[in-house]
Amino acid sequence: MEQPINSVHNGSNSLDNLEHLLKEAEENWQVLMAKDSVSALDIALPFLDRTSVGMASQYPEFKELERNLFNGLQNVVFENFNAFNDSVAAYQVTREKIGKSQNIIKEINGTLEQSGKDIMSNKEILKELNNNSQKYEQIIETLDQIEILRKKNVEIEALIDKKAFYKVERLLAESWDICNQYNLNELESLSHIKENLEVQSNNLVELVVEELHSIIYLKNIKRQEETHEELKTYKKIKDFLFKFENNYNFFDMINKEVAFIDNDYEYVYLLLKTLKNLNSLDETLNSLKSRLSTELQFLFNSIQEEIKSSNGKNIQVANLDMTDLDSFGISDIGNSVLQSFFSRIFNRCCHVLEFLLVTYKISEIVSENSNCKLNFQFSDLWDIFSAEISNLMLAYISKSESSDKSQHSNDKHMFQFNSLDFKNTKAETFSIDLQSILQDLFPNYDLKNPITNSVYIKDDFSVNKTTLIPPNVFNMSVILNNLLQFIHLSLQLVSIVANEKIDPALLCDRFMETAFLPRLQHLLDGIFQSLFKDGTVDTESYHNVFKTFFSKVCDILNTSIIYKSEYVRIILKLLNKMSSLYSECFNKHFGGTGKNTKTVQLVVNSSLRNASKIQDFAAETSILLSNNFMGQVTTRDFLTDEELTQLIKLLTSIDRMLEWLLPMRRVGSSLNQDHSNDNDEKVDFLKDKWLFLEGSPISTVLLTFSKDSVVEFDSQVDTFYKLMTDIKLILRYDLRLKIGYFVSQMFLTETWLLPYERNRPSLLIESLNKKILQIDHLLTNRDYKTFVFQGVSSFANKLFIKGASDIVALNEHGIGKLYSNIIILQQVLRTLVDDPDEINFSSCINYYEMFKKTDKGIVDQVSRGENRYSYEENAQMIKLYFSEGLSKQMNTGKKMSFGADKRCEESIQALKNLYK
Repeated sequence: MEQPINSVHNGSNSLDNLEHLLKEAEENWQVLMAKDSVSALDIALPFLDRTSVGMASQYPEFKELERNLFNGLQNVVFENFNAFNDSVAAYQVTREKIGKSQNIIKEINGTLEQSGKDIMSNKEILKELNNNSQKYEQIIETLDQIEILRKKNVEIEALIDKKAFYKVERLLAESWDICNQYNLNELESLSHIKENLEVQSNNLVELVVEELHSIIYLKNIKRQEETHEELKTYKKIKDFLFKFENNYNFFDMINKEVAFIDNDYEYVYLLLKTLKNLNSLDETLNSLKSRLSTELQFLFNSIQEEIKSSNGKNIQVANLDMTDLDSFGISDIGNSVLQSFFSRIFNRCCHVLEFLLVTYKISEIVSENSNCKLNFQFSDLWDIFSAEISNLMLAYISKSESSDKSQHSNDKHMFQFNSLDFKNTKAETFSIDLQSILQDLFPNYDLKNPITNSVYIKDDFSVNKTTLIPPNVFNMSVILNNLLQFIHLSLQLVSIVANEKIDPALLCDRFMETAFLPRLQHLLDGIFQSLFKDGTVDTESYHNVFKTFFSKVCDILNTSIIYKSEYVRIILKLLNKMSSLYSECFNKHFGGTGKNTKTVQLVVNSSLRNASKIQDFAAETSILLSNNFMGQVTTRDFLTDEELTQLIKLLTSIDRMLEWLLPMRRVGSSLNQDHSNDNDEKVDFLKDKWLFLEGSPISTVLLTFSKDSVVEFDSQVDTFYKLMTDIKLILRYDLRLKIGYFVSQMFLTETWLLPYERNRPSLLIESLNKKILQIDHLLTNRDYKTFVFQGVSSFANKLFIKGASDIVALNEHGIGKLYSNIIILQQVLRTLVDDPDEINFSSCINYYEMFKKTDKGIVDQVSRGENRYSYEENAQMIKLYFSEGLSKQMNTGKKMSFGADKRCEESIQALKNLYK
């Protein structure tokens, strides 16, 4: 029954009032309502307490609150009574409906239980029928899939014959999917299917890998004679990679027969894609790297066999007793064979490098698209590639070393039991048993002497065991042209992998510097040694032999036009060896170990050398005659006839060598090395730097230097000049030692107080003249003779004047004897020089002429300034003037008269006063 709106609102108001009263009680009477449970006694007691702490005074307020609450509750009951009655009535109606619904549900539940019992009664029969049906379906479907696999297997065999490897891989993938989908792998009776698929997958990997290697290494005969045009090859690769990197749709080719794929790069892509799908790409690339060395060696050997079969007779002729020392260069036949071989080698190397690069770049892009990275760089392949080429070239220029450095050495022994000591240990018995087992395994290997044989299996295959023609350093002249053509193409190709620092030009530079140059130097050193073996060549002929050798080397190395620093360095070493040879010859005949003659002392005297150099003959003579040096000279200080002869021959040889060597000197510009961005310039630079045996456009053989390097050549020439200067000084000082010795001995041994006049010269002067004539006979060069004899007058004049101090007594007949010896020596010397007036002994003749002027005449001459001699020299002449009287006094025992004695002393004193 619906209630009026006002009653509802009134009910709501009574409830609001009651709520307001309760909130007011909570706020104002918190003391009484703070506890969880409050009894009536707890409320009453405070209201009975009339003290200041009691609540008796608040009791009326409490009573008022009680009345309000009572009235409020009563109003709520009155106002909401009707609504409560309505709610009770609605509850009764709802309860009746729920009861009816429960009865209906019970009926439905009973029906369901009965249906379940009916179904359960036929379950086993239905289950059996269902299982049988599924089993038959599976058998039929399995048989269908086995038939599909059989057909696919036949199709795979056919596609393999056609080399349609990519389609084979697709069919195998489909076959594997069928096996996995229908669980064929789990059926023991069908295990052969899985095994067959595994075998086919493995075989496919091997076939694809071998096909890839066949393409790279030209194992297809039809491809072997293809030549490579550099720009065409480079452009072809760039175009292909551009299309490939820009999502070129290679899958358009999948439905084509492989025989119609005319692009080798696309075919390589299909092979690599196949390997990628077979999860074998990484393994294949690793094998590509590991097999590169062996494959290249097989390639080189196969080309060698091709050349042998087509050039058999030429090879036999080229191998006839040809050695490095027999000739420079190689024969025309050898040249032809070598040209054919290396032309083919580098042509096929270009192909290999081309497809290695394409394979690498495709693999790199495929791996990047699969979020993978290759585990090596193309530079790794290039290092192996260049090493094998270097080994091959090395085999043809050197016969003293094994060029197969890519093979692992078998010298490191894995087993060497004799170095182990098992004595007195438990391992001794086990060691004996193990050695016995190993001896059975390796019957030819001696465990007690492991050096004799090796447990390693030696690989019979090795590149360059034999060469087509004998190894020769000069074979490099033929190899180099082909190498540079290969490098030119390589520079184009490796630019495609610009992110890697690969410079094919270094292959040429490094090989030439580390392999060719040392062997060339060794060869030339050997030839030099053979040319100048002890006693085979006379010293005088050194220059002719060296000229032939040196000019030939310069001609071969093409030094006439362009400065080639490496070759010039070798040539300068040869020049240095010649300098050393001359020095050894010089030391052998003059400066031997421990030799310290007067001549050696003079040569090392810097003041004397300088005086001789500037032609200060007075200073030179002063040094030679100082400290009684000539008085200490003996015949042992003279050059022997053999030494004299050999030194003059050596001097002549050096001089004649410089006559042809100096005109060869040419200063040119250095090679331009600024070619970093131009491949053509790089190759041209290598040509200018390394090519030899090319022939010179000019007939004259020259040696071209740069402005910097010519300094070293000039330094070498200065060494020759210094050696020549030393030899000329030795000859010059030897002449003066001989003159000094014989003249000094003449004054010491001859008698100068003669009873009568004697015109016969001294035997010592005659011996001296023979020595002088011998020197003149050997000195055929006018300039050398001038150097040796120049200034001898100054020396001889002073020597004769100095000899006066060795005369004990002198008279007019002795003066005549002196004149005779001086004039004879002067005449001999005058016949030997170009200008006889240069030999002038007037100074010493005038000196002894003063003997006739008496003591007074000498003093008067000095006082008038007409005397050019020193005080000591004039004083000695005064003494000699009185020496005859002194000699007679000594012989007779009579004293000299007081007047003569006083006169001698007074004259010397007067002379002394004049020099103050």
